[in-house]
Amino acid sequence: MNIVDIKDYIVELLEDDSDLSDTIGVKKVYEGDRQNVPTDNYPAIFVEILENDEIRNDANTNVRLAATFAIGCYKKIEDVDSQLTDIMNFEKYAKKALSQDVKLGGNSIDVSFGKTFYDNDFWPLRGAVITFNVLYQQSFTART
Repeated sequence: MNIVDIKDYIVELLEDDSDLSDTIGVKKVYEGDRQNVPTDNYPAIFVEILENDEIRNDANTNVRLAATFAIGCYKKIEDVDSQLTDIMNFEKYAKKALSQDVKLGGNSIDVSFGKTFYDNDFWPLRGAVITFNVLYQQSFTART
């Protein structure tokens, strides 16, 4: 199990989810932060790695790691009266997509959601940034 495979699988789950594409209308899932994305490219999701921490070493044979990702769900606000409902639904569907396979294609031991932070610093864009935690294990020497 390695962090690149985990990231790839997270992106795949988000890209393939029909609620995100059909109901929310997600146009693109970006890997990493982006600046100056045209507002016509929203709704969009941004997958960013925040940390990757070695938490346990089993006598130099296996190592357990805890990775934390930020899943940023951003949407251009069309109706100010429904903006909170719209962004909370976006968050709900993103969490639902990520919950479809908690083993992330066999790449993880467990996953969990941390805090969600709401962002309105880039009006008329509104965002929900979901903290997504992944526990996984790999060989101490091969790192796979």
